Amino acid sequence: MKKNLIFYFSTSGNSLYTAKEIAKHLKDAEIISIVDAFYKKEFKYEAETIGFVYPIYASGLPPMVSEFISKLQLNKDSYIFAAECTGGGKGITFSMINKLLYPKNLSLSNGEKFLLNSNYVRMGRNPKVGEDAKKVIDSNKFKIENFTLSILNRESKDLKEKHTRINLLLYKLWKDGFKNKDKNFNTNEFCTACGICAKICPNKNIEIIDEGPKWKGNCCDCMGCVNNCPHKCINIGNKTKKKNRYKNPYILTSELLRK
Repeated sequence: MKKNLIFYFSTSGNSLYTAKEIAKHLKDAEIISIVDAFYKKEFKYEAETIGFVYPIYASGLPPMVSEFISKLQLNKDSYIFAAECTGGGKGITFSMINKLLYPKNLSLSNGEKFLLNSNYVRMGRNPKVGEDAKKVIDSNKFKIENFTLSILNRESKDLKEKHTRINLLLYKLWKDGFKNKDKNFNTNEFCTACGICAKICPNKNIEIIDEGPKWKGNCCDCMGCVNNCPHKCINIGNKTKKKNRYKNPYILTSELLRK
């Protein structure tokens, strides 16, 4: 049996960075891409400690993370933790995970929320980049160390979240209202059809044709394609043209691509 397994979902690098930092302090730990495991249909694992690291989408879990956890087969004595990476919003992801684990007779023992830079260029503030982005990320180092220590000590926390009903409604409206999240995605004349956007998309929603990327109507709203385009060619209508693109500066784009 493995000692520590950490599953992560990341298209802009924040969750991968956090997973790597936690793994570094746990030492004997393996990190696994949820996207890669999902497509390989690898759902059965045994480990003393299981962790989930992910961003929040409209207060909740990325849909693929929910589906992955629902399919997981884990040993009954695992110590399970979750790390939520947020750009500022409050999530209800611990409640959602516990609901998914309940049929397996499992539950979260520990969890923490980490405030990192927002990558959501569709709306909100202009994402921080460069040294400003690094300052926000670096401010989490002590918190990550303390969280990892609590995992090593097998601490059990009260993970009850506030405003659950309101956030669940927000999450439902987001899921129902963004059926065509990629409707206004477009590229400019600088697109080289390099294919990075297609390789980074968790939903395999992008096809590369002669003119460049074509979106197929199954977007998960992760902003991975927009933020990782090396030439800043991808926009959502006109509203992202003057906005920065965000990728965690400590993570390479190549680390975020589907295997």
